[in-house]
Amino acid sequence: MYFLFALGFVSLFPYLALLEGPDSSEREAALVALADSAAVSDLEKALYRTNWRGREGVLEAIARKGPVSVPALVHIARTHLRVDARRLAVLGLGDIPDLAARDSLVLLLSGPDRDLAVEALGKQGDVAVTEAVVGLLADPVPDVRRRAIVALGKLSGDAAVPHAVPMLSDGHHSVRFASAGVLEGLGEVAGRELVARFSDLSPPGKYLALRTLGNIGYVPGMHLLKAVMHDPDWALRGAAARALGRLPGTRPFLTHVLQSEAHFWVRKQIGSALQEANPN
Repeated sequence: MYFLFALGFVSLFPYLALLEGPDSSEREAALVALADSAAVSDLEKALYRTNWRGREGVLEAIARKGPVSVPALVHIARTHLRVDARRLAVLGLGDIPDLAARDSLVLLLSGPDRDLAVEALGKQGDVAVTEAVVGLLADPVPDVRRRAIVALGKLSGDAAVPHAVPMLSDGHHSVRFASAGVLEGLGEVAGRELVARFSDLSPPGKYLALRTLGNIGYVPGMHLLKAVMHDPDWALRGAAARALGRLPGTRPFLTHVLQSEAHFWVRKQIGSALQEANPN
């Protein structure tokens, strides 16, 4: 049995061995026992007596204690000697629905671990931090921008669309695809904005916009997709063809454009779209 009323530092060692192992019922029981019974100060010491997997478990146990653990997590995030411990502590703050945890994460947005701080704010879901998250969409580090747009989608819902659409033209592919993922999850609201701002996007952004319109199944975007089938950019024509295949009533049009399309890849995309297209 892993639950003890009060665990001293030495008593933590058997638990650390379990935390260092794979996910299991025994490891989960150890996490519960540590979260319920171990002192935060002892858990902080334990971070120096275990490996990376054990530190992951120790920090999860600390975070499970709730708001009382916020000062310790902030201290670890700012001062711990091991990078993994600092970064896991930042993520741990995101699991605590507490104003102190939220405000601590906002302060961390100006530091080297702002990528995880913004991800943690997205997990918390407090719309009060939206403006701070939007500010990171222009961060010079691509992974910060990527995590920021994902967090914004969680925080703002439909209000994230005007920010996510221009991010389809970001200079880094991971940011572009993350933005497309956010937009796909927002449905028709995203579809309207994609059609309205399509001409403002870069070629890679347009490609993802077309794909997203198809994945959403945005029927009002059909006129744009048909127009793109006459664009000189073969990549855009191919993306538009696949998107049209996901919309109803497009088989006659696709059959027609196939007759005049010369590019082998676009012809292949039209063929695939015809296979997907509803016969009606």
